[in-house]
Amino acid sequence: GGFLFLLTPELQEWPDYRDSFSEDYAMYPINAEEMSTIFIQRLVNVIHSEKKVSRISENGDCYIYQPDNTKIIQQQNL
Repeated sequence: GGFLFLLTPELQEWPDYRDSFSEDYAMYPINAEEMSTIFIQRLVNVIHSEKKVSRISENGDCYIYQPDNTKIIQQQNL
């Protein structure tokens, strides 16, 4: 057992999100805008499809999974 906490951009925006790390990580002749986001796209798909991953969004959407399945909270702000 364990807990992994990721602080990320909004999931739907994450594959297109560029930050200073992207600029530092890019190597000539590729710039940050040309770097592949396949890994991030796959990670976002896994996070959305896996039912045992809790998510809390800055915009108020949340899905809380508890391993004993006694309570699952799902809230979506529209």
